[in-house]
Amino acid sequence: MAIYNEYSKLKTVMIGQAFSSEILLDLYGESDHSKYYGKINDETNEDLDILEKYLTSIGVKVYRPNIKKVYDLKKTYGTDLVGPGSCRDWMLAYGNHIYIYDTSWSYRNLEYLYWEHVWEDLDKKGIKIYFPENDLEDVHKNNQFKNIVFTIRIQFDKDFKDNRSELIEEIRQIISRPDIMDVFNHTIKLDWNDSFNRSRLKMIYVYEKLNDYSLLHSASFWRINNTIVGNPGPSTTKGFNDFCSKITNDYNVKVITNTGTLGHIDGSLSIINKHQYVCQEEFQPLKDIGMECIQSDIPVATADHESGPLEQWNLFSKVEIDPDIYHSKERKTEFIKFYLEHLRGYDQRVDFDFNFLTLEPNKILCGIFDKKKVEELNSKGIETMNLPLRHRWVVDGGIHCYTNDIERYD
Repeated sequence: MAIYNEYSKLKTVMIGQAFSSEILLDLYGESDHSKYYGKINDETNEDLDILEKYLTSIGVKVYRPNIKKVYDLKKTYGTDLVGPGSCRDWMLAYGNHIYIYDTSWSYRNLEYLYWEHVWEDLDKKGIKIYFPENDLEDVHKNNQFKNIVFTIRIQFDKDFKDNRSELIEEIRQIISRPDIMDVFNHTIKLDWNDSFNRSRLKMIYVYEKLNDYSLLHSASFWRINNTIVGNPGPSTTKGFNDFCSKITNDYNVKVITNTGTLGHIDGSLSIINKHQYVCQEEFQPLKDIGMECIQSDIPVATADHESGPLEQWNLFSKVEIDPDIYHSKERKTEFIKFYLEHLRGYDQRVDFDFNFLTLEPNKILCGIFDKKKVEELNSKGIETMNLPLRHRWVVDGGIHCYTNDIERYD
């Protein structure tokens, strides 16, 4: 059992799952949170079940999480939990190894516990699994981490408002990686009235402040046989270096880190074969290793004035909160209510068209709402199985995010 790239014929995959409306009622009772999230989560689960049905029909083995595990977790950790949906973010498979890490999203650091039956099965098959090293299963350490993250984020917001120049200089001093310094120097030249730019600076600040922890976002890596393209942005130095050390000790691979970006690199491009990837614009690290971009001629479907990153929430929220704090449950519920009241069905307000799962060279499982874009890909020699996630704007992820390929044929 092994995997070395993103495009060989798919053999085994994980597919996430959201908390159903029933589970939300059990966790939160009769509330707006349960009502609005329940509808979205139930429909997202329907879409994910369709993915599973299709993949099993073509002979792919599919693992799903034990969603009922939440009731055990609730006894220990309370209701500050989220479902095991976007399983791409905290785990990377390479060769016959699984690398699992905590992330800076403190409320998501127990998601791997929903997959214990999978780890047991893989262990029996000889797969070596690295589990997180921060010991956040310990309730005291978990709460301590949450408090630290909260304090750091609040401190950034306060200093950005009251002591911006001092904050900028502090960030400059604490940055520990040249790749991140390059992004920082670019970011500070941008428009600070744009919350997306503030969130980039905040990401750098948070991760540098959390460097005592080993944190990694695994959606920021591409596997291209003996080359790993990895974005260090959404990780701590300790976590990123730990992963690079482990994988280079386990395998003869080269890790390329100069991506020039901060976020997850799978948001708007995907690899379809050994030499090509689909994208809206060229991604320099892939170009540098000789890969060709199959570029779309259709503009990106986006609506930054409505979403990324939800800058317009204050238009329908009476609460004046910095829009960067978009994980507030109260604000999120207000946003979800607004979203459902203005529902467009299969929602096109943010672009995850090229966040797809490659089934085999030049054949993809995608979620594209624009039929012209599907036709465009077909005309360029790419076979598509199009099964969109209807609420991808709200769940903030496409098919690649909500799946994790852990085995491919040689």
